[in-house]
Amino acid sequence: MKRQNTSAQADYIPPPYVVKCPFAKEQKLFWLETSEWFRAYQRFGQEANYGVDWKKSVEALNNAIPEKSQRAVWDVMQSAFHAFNIIQSKGLRIDTKGFPKGATDGGRCGLLEKKNIALFLLKHGSALWNPKVYPGIEQAIKENDIEFFRRDIPETLNNRRKVVCFDPDKPSGETLEHWLVSFWCPGDYWPSWADRNFPPFCLFTQTALTNFLSCVRITDVQYDRVNDAINELGLVSFKGPGRIKSAVKQSDGSIILKPL
Repeated sequence: MKRQNTSAQADYIPPPYVVKCPFAKEQKLFWLETSEWFRAYQRFGQEANYGVDWKKSVEALNNAIPEKSQRAVWDVMQSAFHAFNIIQSKGLRIDTKGFPKGATDGGRCGLLEKKNIALFLLKHGSALWNPKVYPGIEQAIKENDIEFFRRDIPETLNNRRKVVCFDPDKPSGETLEHWLVSFWCPGDYWPSWADRNFPPFCLFTQTALTNFLSCVRITDVQYDRVNDAINELGLVSFKGPGRIKSAVKQSDGSIILKPL
């Protein structure tokens, strides 16, 4: 169970420079093939099952992504999933100092029963699609815990605090970490309204990413700020083809990206 991208909200107007990024017309979008690998892995995760169609699902994955790159693609996508958990936990004022890099299995929250984690997060305003909520709901279902749904959930929702959680479809223009997670790689957290040709941030060198963020005016950033945010969230860069070494803004406002 993972959050699915939704249509853009009526009260949110996506930045036009991200909806349709102004790439220079004469350049070849060399990163597109690699970008599709992440979408292929997402489809595999959504469609694969362990029944009679499992072999077909694996064959489709192998046809879409070179076998030598599948592990790297998976590691990048998992790091975005864990980074999202860290941001959500911080938004709910959960201590993340104990979280290991690239994962959220540790920390205070990791010591609680799954059902208690779900109730704690819901009480503090978490959305139902928070990846740390649904394991508690699944546990209650497996245990046939009727009181969890009849008593605990209603009491929690009636007393929940009004806390706004980070929605990947509406990244804040002032929060670098939100943009990093939303655009790190195509998949569950890729905003539904964004340009499909938009290059995933996992393909950039950190210098190129800093320059690119400045070009598209997402936020005012410096190299050290980008580097610290990536390290804090445990985001994994893709090591393979289609990487980007530089982003140069032209006099007409268009952007040229150059391969590594």
